Amino acid sequence: MKSRPKISRYTARPRESGMTIMEILIMSVIVASVATAIIGFLIGSLKLITRNRDRAFALEKCNQMLEEITAYSLAGEDVIEIDRFKDLTPKPVLTADTNITNPSHVLSGNTVDTDGGWKFLRTIDILPIHGEPRARLVSVKVYYSSEDSPSEAGLLLAQLTKLLKTAGDVFPPTQVYDVYAIAIENTPGWWVDMSVMKPMMQQAINSLRARNPGLEYRVHWITRNGFGRDPYYRPFFNRANDATDAGALPYCYIYPSAIFVDNDFFYYPPDEVAGNKNVDGVQFDDPIYPYTLADYYNHAVRYPEEVERYNAMVSAYETAGLAAPEPSLSMLFQDMYDNPGKYENALIFNLHGELIPLPPVRNYSDPAKDADDHPNLRVVAHPQKMFYNDDEDADIRVYAYWTDPANHDGCSVVDNICIFFPGLDIGSSYFDIKKMEGCDTILYSWRNAVAAIDYSISVTTVGGSYGTLIELYDTPSRTPWNNGPPSGGIMSQKRLYGYEYIPCATEAGNDFSRDLATNGNVVKNTARWVITIDETGLPDTAMVTFVTFIGPSSNYANPPTNRSETYFWRSIAPPIIEQLQLLGDPRLMPYADIKANAGYNWFFNDRGIGSDYHGFNKHYANLWKGETQRIDVDIPKAFMLIRHAITRADAIWNAMTGYSYYYYGMGQEIGGDAANHPEYDRGIPMETTPWVNDVSPSNKIDEITSSYERTRIPGARDGSWTVFPWLGELYPESYWATWKTQGNLDDNTFARIKYSDAEWGGDFTSDQDRIKRTQGPGCISFFNAVPQGTAHHMRRTFTHYYYGYSSEANITSDGESLAVRFKLPLTSKMRAARPFVLNSNSPPHGFPVEWNDNYYEFYRYETQLSNIYYTYSSDKASAIVNLYPPAGEPNLTGHVAHILVNGLSPSKDQGASWIVMYGLASMTQGFMDEGHPGKPSSSRIHQLPRIEITDPEPNSSVEFDFSLDWSADWVRWDGLKYGYSYPADFYESDYLQFAIKYSPDGGRHWYYESDDTPTVTGERPDGSHIITSGPVNINLATEGAYIIRVEAFRRDILSHYSYHQIRVLVNVST
Repeated sequence: MKSRPKISRYTARPRESGMTIMEILIMSVIVASVATAIIGFLIGSLKLITRNRDRAFALEKCNQMLEEITAYSLAGEDVIEIDRFKDLTPKPVLTADTNITNPSHVLSGNTVDTDGGWKFLRTIDILPIHGEPRARLVSVKVYYSSEDSPSEAGLLLAQLTKLLKTAGDVFPPTQVYDVYAIAIENTPGWWVDMSVMKPMMQQAINSLRARNPGLEYRVHWITRNGFGRDPYYRPFFNRANDATDAGALPYCYIYPSAIFVDNDFFYYPPDEVAGNKNVDGVQFDDPIYPYTLADYYNHAVRYPEEVERYNAMVSAYETAGLAAPEPSLSMLFQDMYDNPGKYENALIFNLHGELIPLPPVRNYSDPAKDADDHPNLRVVAHPQKMFYNDDEDADIRVYAYWTDPANHDGCSVVDNICIFFPGLDIGSSYFDIKKMEGCDTILYSWRNAVAAIDYSISVTTVGGSYGTLIELYDTPSRTPWNNGPPSGGIMSQKRLYGYEYIPCATEAGNDFSRDLATNGNVVKNTARWVITIDETGLPDTAMVTFVTFIGPSSNYANPPTNRSETYFWRSIAPPIIEQLQLLGDPRLMPYADIKANAGYNWFFNDRGIGSDYHGFNKHYANLWKGETQRIDVDIPKAFMLIRHAITRADAIWNAMTGYSYYYYGMGQEIGGDAANHPEYDRGIPMETTPWVNDVSPSNKIDEITSSYERTRIPGARDGSWTVFPWLGELYPESYWATWKTQGNLDDNTFARIKYSDAEWGGDFTSDQDRIKRTQGPGCISFFNAVPQGTAHHMRRTFTHYYYGYSSEANITSDGESLAVRFKLPLTSKMRAARPFVLNSNSPPHGFPVEWNDNYYEFYRYETQLSNIYYTYSSDKASAIVNLYPPAGEPNLTGHVAHILVNGLSPSKDQGASWIVMYGLASMTQGFMDEGHPGKPSSSRIHQLPRIEITDPEPNSSVEFDFSLDWSADWVRWDGLKYGYSYPADFYESDYLQFAIKYSPDGGRHWYYESDDTPTVTGERPDGSHIITSGPVNINLATEGAYIIRVEAFRRDILSHYSYHQIRVLVNVST
């Protein structure tokens, strides 16, 4: 065995003096080479990633432009019009829409490169096809702009080519589906920007039309919340400067608009808002029919006034030669309930994404006021009940109060209060009037009023209307505590919000027996007059209108705020939207019957309700719980209104995709997240001068969620005043002169404050901040449903679940069928971050607070899956869910609400316009599948016929007199069955009515063939123009090219229609 050599502990070690210069140089070269290689690799990878992303963008743009040109080719234009799209000069506008010239427009989407030029350029080439005069080869290319010359094309990124045949003189048989697109002008979308709502819907429709010639949609744009109550309200929009610029938002009622001016990006696009507004200091009104915006602060007018004003708006537009506007959101829902035949099986599309717009309505009227001559005085009258039977007398309670009671003597009186009943012609013998005497020095008591001393009654004309006028004299306007005994009146701490105005019944019996004459330190109804109208003087089965104002009669609506209009109904049910209090304190809701039926707002505030105010048995001890218990709107009632409207019309509803009904909006919401825009993470970037106590990072504002600002309300910076929208108090009386000229509050004197900072006196001091995120309970409350066959008290319900954006759903046979039948490029897998189930007993955020209440258990629906397009494991990712109403609700019996639910996440890949196209196709297929003869006859959707003109042939020459005939078959527009499982001999027994129209100028103007009366396409014929069958003899007066059109309408179903049109040449030599 060899021994190891011994090493002396003193053996010399290697040198430790460091590396030589040569070694350092060599090492530096090696490190530099490796670093260069790594950096080069990273840069190359980054460039590759960027280029791949840009190629995908370019391909999307090529496809978009091809679809735009395809849609144009289907519109029946001559081929020469298609040739005009040819443009081989590289252009930065990435759309074929010739009306768009700004490359950064949302439909173009171009961006500025690092050198200041546009990043992308495009060319469009149109080539003729030999032997095919109506065919063209369309080629679209998208390039990088050249680094050396930004106006010239650089690297080619994408190219698509398509053979198009222009429709020219040949039109396919067509079926037209009515779509009601909800895109409220002053309510934001969630991950869907306001500026793209309409363009993405139109783009989706164009794409579907191009893929499916003969499929059309008639879009009804629902853009208004309603007509606002305050006639001077004029919120501010910024266009010229970024919202982040100092001084860009100088007011408190604001709709932040330009967020990124350089990119032409608007949060609230001012051009999409027709209501009265202030844009950068310039006031704009609708030139045809001006109206103020309705939103969370300026609530919408009562429903009867909404209808009256809408009819006036329609008249104004038609007089101006313009198309009539569509109804508001509130009117849409109510009209769907009242007149479901107008909307039967309509497609209702909420374009706001995960946010659902709710109409900002409340069912009681604001007081009349005249700040010029009677500052701080308020007068109002309410019916004691909203509904009376024909054999009941009607009671009206009259109130007068001051917004600054401390500044008025305890026995102050109002000289004259007028109550006018337009259209009611009855004398004094029909009225019995009582007056409440009393003040701090006079005992409170009721006495019979004396004619000519306390009041007068006349039949006269007021404000241009003829009716009955009551004038009340010397109305006490203070209700101070009387030091008795008995101790009537109310003490200051019992005032409601510091006002001596309590219009509700405060006792459990709801009979208004606890009034100012009641002894004791309790809250009391503060009415000063009760007017009883004998039932024999009132019209039967009618709505009765009356208007209250500060007299004399010549002061009617002078100023416009001196007018308070309200209503009661006799033997006809009030509109459902009037029976439900969605907004405001229940103690301000004056109707005993609505209170008894629990129609009041359950979730406004718990202060004093239950201890002082009795009979509000359903009121919760907190706000409604969404994200947290911080929502003061009665969300369950708002959802019930929408759900019942959809059910009555058997409509098909869709909320795009995502976590359904996760947010709500009523107008002027401000907020967003990174899914909307990368810069929206944790709020909208803007200067924060209008906000006080703002703690958000990076000057971002979020008033929707609980993150930072939470929902804000305007208030004086010195704490002397806070807005009170539930009585229409949008400005302090001292600001009246400014308000009536600018309709807003300047941010020097006022700011947007939290609810917890509000300065409301008396029996209310809120310490609860508000939010507008309904979160998980939102979708459960919207459905209020259990799976079909499940007992209604069970905790089993619809809900979404959260999964990562990488989660993928699998296409089903229904999905594959949808792809084939609508020529959609559906993939076998689709990202699905929000799938859903119908039978969860443990939803992610729990059940909504009202779930166990017997009120909502009575109205509970049952769910059943219909078409299923994508699934995620055992969950569903895209499907139509049928909602069957409770058996105990006779107005809903036999009806079904059809809800398309998408938990897909395609916006990460295809974009928002893709999900709209997919949604429209899914809803249309659902429409057809729900018409299968195997469906229950009471709720089966009746299908549209396919109309085809059989004589004469398209493009034929005809004489002045010729015969027109057509066929009607029960198949799709393209001749296919409505669904694969439909029997071959399927037909509907619906009675069809036809209208024959012609156009002598290529479709610009249309006339009824029988008498040359002007008309428009899609207009249902009146009795004189209905044709029941063909053939029909046509007589045209002059030579030329005509379009002849046969339209088919189902007599008993007012929505949707079919048509076919051909082009003929009338030639005397034929």
